Amino acid sequence: MSKQISPASDSKASLAYWRQRVYRNSYTRGGHQFRVRGWCVKIQLAGHRQTWRLQATSREAAAAEARKRFLAAREPLSSSNPDPDQRLRIVRRPHPAPGAPLGELSLHWSGDGPADYYPLGTANSAVAGRRARRLHGQLIQDPLNTRARVPRELTVALEWCSNPVVWTYFTFHSRPHSEAANPSPATGHRGPRRAVAVVEPELGVRQALLLALNQSPDFAGTAGFAHASEALAGLEAGRFTLVLINQSLEGLSGAGFLDRLRVIDPSLPGLIYTTYPDSDHLFAATPGGASGYLLKRSPPDRFLEPLLPLSNDEVLDQSSLASRARSWFQRVLGAPAPDRSAGELSRLTGRELEILALLSKGFVDKEIAQSLRISVWTVHGHAKNIYEKLGVHSRTEAAVKYLQK
Repeated sequence: MSKQISPASDSKASLAYWRQRVYRNSYTRGGHQFRVRGWCVKIQLAGHRQTWRLQATSREAAAAEARKRFLAAREPLSSSNPDPDQRLRIVRRPHPAPGAPLGELSLHWSGDGPADYYPLGTANSAVAGRRARRLHGQLIQDPLNTRARVPRELTVALEWCSNPVVWTYFTFHSRPHSEAANPSPATGHRGPRRAVAVVEPELGVRQALLLALNQSPDFAGTAGFAHASEALAGLEAGRFTLVLINQSLEGLSGAGFLDRLRVIDPSLPGLIYTTYPDSDHLFAATPGGASGYLLKRSPPDRFLEPLLPLSNDEVLDQSSLASRARSWFQRVLGAPAPDRSAGELSRLTGRELEILALLSKGFVDKEIAQSLRISVWTVHGHAKNIYEKLGVHSRTEAAVKYLQK
């Protein structure tokens, strides 16, 4: 029989504890710091730490919501299986799929690979619990087929420029293979739409990207390819405006594919993207050693907005992708794009940038060590080097410099 959780004997079950844990994020723009309205909380269970966005608008209500989520998330999977590694993690994600019920819950499941979020199609906690238990069992028994049959949340980063890092990213949901028929371009849009091809190995992801393109008034997803060889043979000259390329193709990297594409058709520009389980994984994976960083979330139906406006007779080329993205960042953020000579961050090593990224998200040294699989003393040494190179004396000062870049 499983051990019952007693809130009275657990300090983490008290409202006073969560009043101290909830916080509001802030960001820097134009040299000024602004605090967002919503509340957040970091909850750690079974060795995993996750940031939750809360619906509450006051600290007291946010504390009550955080406490409720913590108690619900740490409930054991069943009375016969109290193993903390097998507990269900049912969470409310901040970027639901279009048409999803308000406040939709998702199952967070890792298995033997990276953790994924699987939307459960309901905001009702009791219904979500039943669906999560059933899905959890299917994922344990047959993870590959289950992943193909159910949608999951993904974050896609479009890599407009690598140094300085100029990326946009968006969140969307893969399509179940049973629904993954070739989506036709949407009707009802006025004016010409530019044809875009997608090179993506996974069927559900490929079809979801084509669908997102077809929801745009300016672009149409007209062809999808699973393999590099198939794409290189099918990308006829003059047929497409742009090709989107997964960074990890079978037998070939995205950059290698782009090199071969330039030989076949130098006029067709290609934009490389990478998929992540969520935006936290994206931020942790940003390349080290860059002279500056600009990353911004975009809506999934307008993820190619940095290319706009495009006149009817205007032709895109490879060199224009990065320049258009920089100009777009200037328009939407009111901030100049970084250049190669800018910034003290260029003095940091790749490992130091990884640690600074985690430090800026509020991770303590022990959590950074666990995430990067290094010792706490190694983290201390890197942190000391970071402070010296950036000319700061605290974690807060280092985080502010990182976020400003």
